[in-house]
Amino acid sequence: MITAPVLANPDFAELVDGLNAALNSMGYGDWVPGPILFKEKLDVDRFMFVFNYDYKLSSDFTLFFNGGLGVLNAEHTLYINLKTEGAAGAPPVDASSKSKSDETVFAYQLGAGLGYHFTETVSLYGQVRYLASMDIDFNHDGYKYDAKGSAIAYELGLQYRF
Repeated sequence: MITAPVLANPDFAELVDGLNAALNSMGYGDWVPGPILFKEKLDVDRFMFVFNYDYKLSSDFTLFFNGGLGVLNAEHTLYINLKTEGAAGAPPVDASSKSKSDETVFAYQLGAGLGYHFTETVSLYGQVRYLASMDIDFNHDGYKYDAKGSAIAYELGLQYRF
């Protein structure tokens, strides 16, 4: 089996040229492309100071607003796996790579919702929350790209207050 590193690099032709050179030096023909698997994983953590404002509509209903400022850390992992049976008569080729890139950026959130109080300590609430961050710049082995960081969350929950 021939094993070669794959770089997460926009110039895939360089990898193919390198494999062809290795196969040709051993007396085999050019590499015949097989399946190429790209897999991504994104982990996001955030730390925020959140401010809430509650407005009582009645004894049972509360309207609330919130906003927060803080930081968001995004870690992006890119996996590339390339397998083939190889050129005619050549041993199989198995080339793979794993690359990680992470960045911490400023983030904020805005939200609004409505709560219904069953008792003084138990309530049901619904909320819409918007979370955004500055652009996140990932860098994998020289290949750079920007990610936009924003999301809208719809939440429904049961709250218990001490």
